[in-house]
Amino acid sequence: MKDSPQIVAVAQLPPPVTGLSLVSQRMVELFRDQGLLRGAANIGPPVRTSTAAKMLVRTARSLSACLKIFTWRQSGASILYLPTDSNSGLYINILITLCARWAGYGVYFHHHNFSYIDRHSPAMERLIRSAPRGAVHIFLCEEMGKRFAARYGTAWETAKAAAFVLPNGFMVDEHSLAPRDAGDLIIGHLSNLSQEKGALRFIDLFRTLRQDGVSVAAKMAGPCHDPAVARAMEAAARDYPKDFVWLGPVYGEKKLDFYRSIDAFVFPTEYANEAQPLVLLEALAQGAAVLSTDIGCIGCDHGGAPGAIWPKETFQQGALAWLTAFSADGELRTATRSAARSWFEKHRRESLAALSALTSRIGTDGSRLT
Repeated sequence: MKDSPQIVAVAQLPPPVTGLSLVSQRMVELFRDQGLLRGAANIGPPVRTSTAAKMLVRTARSLSACLKIFTWRQSGASILYLPTDSNSGLYINILITLCARWAGYGVYFHHHNFSYIDRHSPAMERLIRSAPRGAVHIFLCEEMGKRFAARYGTAWETAKAAAFVLPNGFMVDEHSLAPRDAGDLIIGHLSNLSQEKGALRFIDLFRTLRQDGVSVAAKMAGPCHDPAVARAMEAAARDYPKDFVWLGPVYGEKKLDFYRSIDAFVFPTEYANEAQPLVLLEALAQGAAVLSTDIGCIGCDHGGAPGAIWPKETFQQGALAWLTAFSADGELRTATRSAARSWFEKHRRESLAALSALTSRIGTDGSRLT
C-alpha cells in the first residue's frame, strides 16, 4: 500500500439513500479501508426540503469542497474521485473539476446514468473538456463506455480520456441461497415505486395473468410516493386479497426474505436515468429469474441471464407469454434458481476483479502525481 493517502472523493453521500449515493459511499469506504483516502466531501442535497433549499445547500457544500480540494492537495493528495451528476448538477461537477485541474490532480469520473448518453449534453461535453488530460472515466458496462465515447467523440479524443469498466456487482453481498418449494408462481417487483420504474405495468401484468387463468401471486416492495401507483396497489389488494401484497420499504433480512420468496423479478422500468439497477443482481443472487426492459446496461449485463429482456414496446406481451410458460414448468423453475445464482456469482467475481484493478491503477497514478 502507498506511503500516504492520495485520493479525495467529492460525491453525493447518504442521506438521502439512492443508487448513486450508496455506490459512492461504498467506494469511499473501500478507499478508506485500503489506506488510499485522504478525505471526502459530501455535496449531496439535504432530505425533505424544497428544490430551492436543496440547490442552495448543494452550492454551499460544493464551494466548501472546492476549498478542501486545494487544502488536500497541499497535504499530498493527488487523485480526485468524482461521481457525475445529471442535468444541472453537471455544472457543479464542472466547477469541482476545474478546481482539481488547477490544483494539479488526476481525475477519475464515475458514471451512473444514461441521460447524457442517450441525448447529447453540452454540460457533459464541457465537463470532459474541463478535466485534466488523461482523465479516467469509470463506466458500468462496455456498452456504456462505447456509447459515451461515440456521443462525445471530438471532446473525448481531444482530452485523451481513458475508459475503465467497473460493474456494480461488488455492491451486492453474498448470502446463502435458501431452498424454495415449487408451489404457485410468485412474481415480485422492488423499487422506489413509481410509474417510471414500471410499477403500474407490473400490476397490469399480474392482473392479465390472473384473468388468463394463471395461478400466480404478486409481491411489491419499496416506498411509494406516486398516488396513481398507490391507488393501483390498493385496488389490486382489494380484488386479490390473498394473492397481492405491498410490503412497503424493506431492508436487511426483510429484503432478503422478499427475494427468497419469489420465482421471477419483474422490472419494466422506463426511468430515463436507469443504468445498472442493483435490484436485478440482488434478485439473481437469491435464485429469481429476471424479466426487464432493455434500458441502460440491463441488456448488456443480463441478456443471457435466467429470464428475458425486451424493448419497452414489447415487454408486456413478451413477459406475459414467458411467465405463462414458466408457471407451468416446475422443473424449469427449480433449475432456474441455481442457474440464476451461478450468473450472479460470475458477475460478482468479475466486478471484484475490476475493482481490485481500479484501486491498483489509482494508487499507481496517485504516486506518479504526488
